[in-house]
Amino acid sequence: MEVTTSGFVDWAELHRARSRHHSVTGGLEHLHLEEGWSHQIRLVGHPFRFFRHYLPIMAISPGLDHDVCWQAGHRPRERYAVLAFDRQDDNWLKYVEDGGPLFDRFMGPCPSTMDGGPGGKVAPDWLVRIVYPRVIRNGCLVKAYRHREVVVEKLSETTLTVEEQERISSNPVPLDRLLAPTPPELIARMFEEAKSLGPGEPMPGSRAWWQKNG
Repeated sequence: MEVTTSGFVDWAELHRARSRHHSVTGGLEHLHLEEGWSHQIRLVGHPFRFFRHYLPIMAISPGLDHDVCWQAGHRPRERYAVLAFDRQDDNWLKYVEDGGPLFDRFMGPCPSTMDGGPGGKVAPDWLVRIVYPRVIRNGCLVKAYRHREVVVEKLSETTLTVEEQERISSNPVPLDRLLAPTPPELIARMFEEAKSLGPGEPMPGSRAWWQKNG
């Protein structure tokens, strides 16, 4: 829901509002799973699988046969995305993106006979928490990002309401279009630039790179 009036807000709401301002992509908001929050969500539909490059370029792969970066040995990460209602944000329809292990957690407690799986018409809510263990590195306490822990709790089942089904139907951007692969020729251009990237120059495909290249 768009805010159009002045007024005091609590710090948590300010954080969510600022995150949303920077996270809307193509009309559908990305629900970032952040440490320190217990995210209550209700999954919708089936997950969408794709492959995302983080190094040496930032892009969504069009597949091994059309991706020179992948062919050169830079395998992208396998990622999944699914629509979800954010119960703690006015039941806003967003999408969640993460790796396969999180999605395995959703499927584990659900019987294989469940119609539509964890995102079916009748399916549970979930409580998701992200935890990064702390380690001592160079005398400083830092987050161990590689050892991220995902805590998932299955809540009671809910049936999609008429209003929720209308929100799903009116979603302007399906996930396969929102997360469409980067064209092969652009992948090739980014990869070529990455080979000769100078100090301080933005990584091809990053927000700074797009701002520079228009």
